[in-house]
Amino acid sequence: MIRFPDMRLLLLLLLTMSAAQAVETLPFDELVSKHRVTDVTLSPDGAFVAVLLTTPTPESQSSNLATIDLASDTAYLLTGYSDMTVRWYAWASDQRLLFATGRAAAGGSGAEYRGSLAINRDGSGATRLDSPRSGQSLSFLARVPADPAHVLLLRRQVDSDKQEVLRFNLARRSFRKVAESDSSVTGWLADHQGELRIALAHDANTGQRRLRYRQDESQAFADTLDLSANAIRPLAFHGDNRSLIAAIRRDKANYAIVRADPLSGKLHEALVAERGVDVWSAQHSRLFQTVRGLPVYYRYRGPDGIRQVFFDPRWQMRQDAIDDAISGDNMIAAASDDERRLLVRSSSDDGNDYYLYDTVAGELRFLLSLTD
Repeated sequence: MIRFPDMRLLLLLLLTMSAAQAVETLPFDELVSKHRVTDVTLSPDGAFVAVLLTTPTPESQSSNLATIDLASDTAYLLTGYSDMTVRWYAWASDQRLLFATGRAAAGGSGAEYRGSLAINRDGSGATRLDSPRSGQSLSFLARVPADPAHVLLLRRQVDSDKQEVLRFNLARRSFRKVAESDSSVTGWLADHQGELRIALAHDANTGQRRLRYRQDESQAFADTLDLSANAIRPLAFHGDNRSLIAAIRRDKANYAIVRADPLSGKLHEALVAERGVDVWSAQHSRLFQTVRGLPVYYRYRGPDGIRQVFFDPRWQMRQDAIDDAISGDNMIAAASDDERRLLVRSSSDDGNDYYLYDTVAGELRFLLSLTD
């Protein structure tokens, strides 16, 4: 009897091969001249930049993942999709990236999940993380800086409310489940050692929001704070990995940014507060931290435009040096783990320009422009 291959395994193999075989190298200048570039990120070691390349057509919109070696100005096209899109991507370590694929939809309005992959920054070593026919989807949750061999991934069931957080071993492609919940959990927070310690829950019937907390992953989550009653919106763990940086309502209309205790909600200190101004907005505010979790700046929209509050004078000096060198609305978008290299976004009416700033040499280098 002739046995035909399992079509699910065949599709998995073909998708992996399409990522691995699509690797092409070309000069960086040629890359940015031929493609519309979006989603610029810096590798943890600051040696590479990753970007998405989008190709809209009347029928669909495809996108591909590319990296740029900043030492040689060599670009690597990691994927070569014509009818697929990269739904998300993230740096898992200095050398390795994760990304999810989807079937491109008309007008770019979403994409059917088709599986996730890991790949080296030079395009080698492409491996599948899951099967596109598994009835599940993966999304990136957090790096584990203390253990670069692992990342935290969120796995959702397509046909149920079940969700699981996995500690995924990149080399072995194995995982350990560190949490699970139904759809009542709307967010997860890991500390800066990569320990998953907070679940943000929302009751759809009562509208109540609660914070579930644990000291480490060996413990069960326990309800500690009624976020609705205390009007608290957790943003991230502080660098001490004990307290939270959160937005807390000061009055009916305005929020302040504070450091608070996740068990009691007790306020440790106010970080950003302005009388009569709501400094928190899901669309227009940004907290930037070092890889160790120390707060660098908080950026928000004030009555007269964008404001940035720095918590570290060293970083304020770096921002001042950047502002002296280039005009525009300049923002430190990313930093290498050693803080040697910064990715800077400079916005104007003409679009966004990206620069690299060397904090030791004090040198600013133009990288690329994003224009509509």
